[in-house]
Amino acid sequence: MAFYSDNPQLALTCGATMCGILLLGEALICFNLGESRAVVVKESSFIRLSTDHLPGRPDEKERIQKIGGIVKDGRLNGKMDISRCFGQFEYKETMQHRQLKLYNDPGNAQLLSCDPEITVYFINQQEDDLILLYTSRLYESFQEERMFGYIQHQARTDDPKDIELGLDVIVKEGTKLNPVCDNMTVLLIKIPKP
Repeated sequence: MAFYSDNPQLALTCGATMCGILLLGEALICFNLGESRAVVVKESSFIRLSTDHLPGRPDEKERIQKIGGIVKDGRLNGKMDISRCFGQFEYKETMQHRQLKLYNDPGNAQLLSCDPEITVYFINQQEDDLILLYTSRLYESFQEERMFGYIQHQARTDDPKDIELGLDVIVKEGTKLNPVCDNMTVLLIKIPKP
């Protein structure tokens, strides 16, 4: 609330993407908004658990156009490069407007939706090595395969300090390659072997 009261105009134009996982036995449930990603890294490949929410994605474009928005140059109303996130209140409407537009699916009646996409993946402990969650600025700076290979090499150790050092290198290199005023986050989870 302090941020909002100190900067009311700025607070209305800020937002955040999100990607999270929930592990229930062998079931890995992934939920995401925007372009933060989750992947399962195997020895020589990876499986993407999340899908980027971009205005040009056919289903997102259809949803946006259905409620009166436009997609111009791959951007929501010609401005936003994502189609789902928290915040960015300038793209949100009141509940009353949403109910008038699409009463049976109010979350998707927002131009910039905050409804997460949910996927389920079943862990194979024999083949799956790591789960990675990371923000868009990292994969904009790296080729994902290079990042996965580096992290996988660092994660072969059981020393948490070596793993942390490897993740720090990824974030620092990402900051050098993409020096914007945005956050960069990477989270690594080792899948235990049977």
